[in-house]
Amino acid sequence: MPIIPTTIKSKELVEKRREQIVLAAIKLFAKKGFHKATLRELSEVAGISHGNIYDYVGTKEDIFFLLHEFMDKLATDALHRSIENIDDPVAKLRRKVRSEFNLMYQRADAILLIYQECHILNKPLLKKLLKRESAQIRLYEIVLQECIKKGLLLDCNTKAVANLIKAMVDAWVLKRWDLRKQVTQLEMEKSILDLVFHGLINGEGYKPRHLEDMGSLEGKVILVVNGGKVLGEATSSFLICWMWGFRNTCRAALQNCRSLKDYCC
Repeated sequence: MPIIPTTIKSKELVEKRREQIVLAAIKLFAKKGFHKATLRELSEVAGISHGNIYDYVGTKEDIFFLLHEFMDKLATDALHRSIENIDDPVAKLRRKVRSEFNLMYQRADAILLIYQECHILNKPLLKKLLKRESAQIRLYEIVLQECIKKGLLLDCNTKAVANLIKAMVDAWVLKRWDLRKQVTQLEMEKSILDLVFHGLINGEGYKPRHLEDMGSLEGKVILVVNGGKVLGEATSSFLICWMWGFRNTCRAALQNCRSLKDYCC
């Protein structure tokens, strides 16, 4: 059973009319807002009679879901086309970012609308929408995994990094009120890719410790009670050394505390 039911049997006609409706919806919703626009107004912009529009959609919620389907297909097709005949995974990642930016330039109003109004969908439709979004992010994950496998990127949580890249790309639309007058599309693309491949730390001015050497207490504030006692001194030494990454020193500090074993089970 179709997600959005229709009374028309011709699949080709349904696809054609629904694309007309979606393109009209993008224009109308961007101008009047989703909630203020009516189906009668939408039918006029789409060039379909008000009575006939119900043969293809039942509600504005249906149209919103179809709008997301339309954008998802455009984005997925563009991501796949961008890496055709490309073997270098770094080049693949660059092209994926570029293809998304090109789509956002063409369909910024539709993308902004999706983010602003996705809460209107009922749970089944929202779940399908989010599943499609996850499939797009997965395309970034695959390329990141290729880069790691070839030793071009450090080993990382590809799920986290893929989501970060997607969020930074989406910021071109979501934060356009702040970006457009000060940052060009090419500058935004370059900034994202520089963050992924090079970071922003100046190697000559700062030498960061590897994350594996940073304890889970990094950046925390700790209160040690009875720090003047034997156990308190040992605990303080342990925490200070741990926070600075001197794990061997920590072990030595604990081993040298003869009374510590009396307090541990």
